[in-house]
Amino acid sequence: MEGNLAKVKKFSDNLDIYNDCPTWRLGLFALNNIATNLYMFAMGYISMYASGIAGLLVTVVGFILTAMRIFDGITDPIVGFLIDKTDGKFGKFRPFIVVGNIILGIMTFIIYTTVHKVPENIRLIYFIGCYAVYIIGYTCQTACTKAGQACMTNNPSKRPKFGLFDAIYNAILFNGMQIYISS
Repeated sequence: MEGNLAKVKKFSDNLDIYNDCPTWRLGLFALNNIATNLYMFAMGYISMYASGIAGLLVTVVGFILTAMRIFDGITDPIVGFLIDKTDGKFGKFRPFIVVGNIILGIMTFIIYTTVHKVPENIRLIYFIGCYAVYIIGYTCQTACTKAGQACMTNNPSKRPKFGLFDAIYNAILFNGMQIYISS
């Protein structure tokens, strides 16, 4: 047993085997997940908006939101494949982070400001289309967050730092947003 522990210790002392990055980059990269969570927080009210303001049936909205989670499961491997094939001047992840954030911002604004103004006979289709595009942007963001942290470092002493930064940012975001919403 002690021999195995010595081998593990010897292996972990060789820091040249790790793909590493500075801690500040991990801290800044965690902000991508916070941006995604900010949109997720805004979309937490989508069922109330769609049924209460846009006038869609509650059961239909619930079904659509569930179906879109399934659609998200289909888009995840597609976006992951595209990320793997991307090798440009700005890296693998930056283009998807930027495109995903732009899509999320535009579609969140469009959904909350236009769905209730669309004629009733096409409102449901319009909502589904807008929300499907939103899910594509969401997939671009989350795929980068999950895959990017694994590419940034595989050092077991640094990997938990991403989670620490993410937890701190999320606590500030969600508590701050609850205080803002309640006031």
